[in-house]
Amino acid sequence: DDITTIAYAAFYNMPKLEEVVLGPDIYMIKYYAFGNCTSLKKVTLPAKLTNFYRGVFYNCSSLEEVTGNVLVSSYAYYGCSSLKSIELPETTDEIYTYTFANCTSLKEITIPEDVDNIDSYAFENCKSLTNLDISENCSIRTYAFSGCTGLKEATVGDYVESYAFKDCTSLTKVNLPTTEKCNLREGAFYNCTSLVEITGDMYQVWAETYYNC
Repeated sequence: DDITTIAYAAFYNMPKLEEVVLGPDIYMIKYYAFGNCTSLKKVTLPAKLTNFYRGVFYNCSSLEEVTGNVLVSSYAYYGCSSLKSIELPETTDEIYTYTFANCTSLKEITIPEDVDNIDSYAFENCKSLTNLDISENCSIRTYAFSGCTGLKEATVGDYVESYAFKDCTSLTKVNLPTTEKCNLREGAFYNCTSLVEITGDMYQVWAETYYNC
């Protein structure tokens, strides 16, 4: 009960670890603390957790369930290819680079209203994700959803950076903001070969925004 911090790479590469329940006084988990624990299936995070460093569950390919005070960071769940859904707290205001990249089984995630930035490659290659609903004031950075080949419909914010949805080949409908015009940067929907419907209004469209659509 006296433990408050999980140190850098403390449990890295422990192939037999299957479940983690962290004590109530833990407020900090450092870099790659449980990285590459390829048999880890279930994690319970404590309510006091406030510091959640890069790559905590990096490449935990068997991870199926994360409950408690779920936080995010760069590479936090990178390569968690068995994770099908995750619930982020309403206090979440940003999703960082590569946070859920290569979570190939991820089907459901609700982006909280307060999220105003989804960073580069945050959901790259989340091939099972089918629908996406993002608030109008959220910026979507480069390659954030590239390679999400199962994505069919996306409601996006007012700023979509270059190649944010590149190679989303099942995407058929995009809903742009209705209260303000959307700025679509170069190649935003590059090679979205199934795209047939776009609603809302655009402020600016750059080169290759709809290339090969």
